[in-house]
Amino acid sequence: MGSIFRINRDVRFGRDKRPYKEYIDCWFWEGERKTAPSGFFFRVSPDFIAFGVGCRVFDRESLEAFRRAVVSPHQGRKLAEVGEQVDADGYEFASDYFVRAPRGYDDSVPAARFLKHRGLYVEHREADAAANAEYLLDLCVLHWQALAPVHRWIQSALCPR
Repeated sequence: MGSIFRINRDVRFGRDKRPYKEYIDCWFWEGERKTAPSGFFFRVSPDFIAFGVGCRVFDRESLEAFRRAVVSPHQGRKLAEVGEQVDADGYEFASDYFVRAPRGYDDSVPAARFLKHRGLYVEHREADAAANAEYLLDLCVLHWQALAPVHRWIQSALCPR
């Protein structure tokens, strides 16, 4: 499934009181939208186009499941491998993160760097892509194929079948 987010802001709670955003976001998820822990997204703005995969911030229950998966031998090793591949391909994980790993979690596991994250996503921006909108689909496919292992890991860790 997919969704184009509205361009108008809810100005009641945010600092930015401008009535409209200067960008458009689209997100494609797997499963039920309300429970989907990960998705593929892109943002179109006048200055850049961003492509990404994952979840910006997990809810409390998903965050605990994520942390348990990071320290588990099988899932943690798999995430470490995915992380190494993402790094090798020139992408960077982005997320709000904590200064140190949460208490009670082993920070010597292979994927320990991810224990500090509140979400798990990768976002790649291309400044010159905004001028070449006719290549948007090709760019989505290119970046999403490279980043799909992040999505698959999140799905397998947080939505076990």
